[in-house]
Amino acid sequence: MLARTYLREQVLSQLNKRPLLRALERAVAKDGLKAVFTFRLSPLVPALPIGGYNYLYGVSSVSIFDFLVGIFAGSLKPYFLDAYLGVWGGDLLSVNE
Repeated sequence: MLARTYLREQVLSQLNKRPLLRALERAVAKDGLKAVFTFRLSPLVPALPIGGYNYLYGVSSVSIFDFLVGIFAGSLKPYFLDAYLGVWGGDLLSVNE
């Protein structure tokens, strides 16, 4: 919400300075849900730090619904993976006892 309101000019100025960010913004504007979901699944894209994508979404035309669904669905994989690794690690520790 900050990027859509108070920080819009600052974020847009940074966006206009970097061609890669402009390309990302066009991808988000074209197909918001798919772009948000994909960027959430692959946080190692070197264009922005993880929190920076939220500002990019804020200045783009992605809808709130696409943003929320993409963030939620894209977050499920890391959460399930972390939970699985925790259970697996616990099993390994209990076998050694």
